[in-house]
Amino acid sequence: MEIEDEVHRTYRGHHQSGWVRPTRTWLDAACPVYVDFGEDFLIKLETYDESGLPCVRRVAKRKFVHDVMVETRADAITMRFYRLPPSSI
Repeated sequence: MEIEDEVHRTYRGHHQSGWVRPTRTWLDAACPVYVDFGEDFLIKLETYDESGLPCVRRVAKRKFVHDVMVETRADAITMRFYRLPPSSI
């Protein structure tokens, strides 16, 4: 239980990834890269902590659209965690 509790406490949505043929321009991009596979979420390419381990994080499309409209810096999109107002859709 101790490990499970630690995982739940520190989990931020990162998942390890390993592509056989990664798209080099995505990995070398100087701005955040999001991939849309047609689901209700996007996949954000990230690096896990100072280890440099490639990973991905699922981001709800609704959160992404909200942040794009309110954030002033691209690197701030999807990085703050707060409740979104109810959807008017």
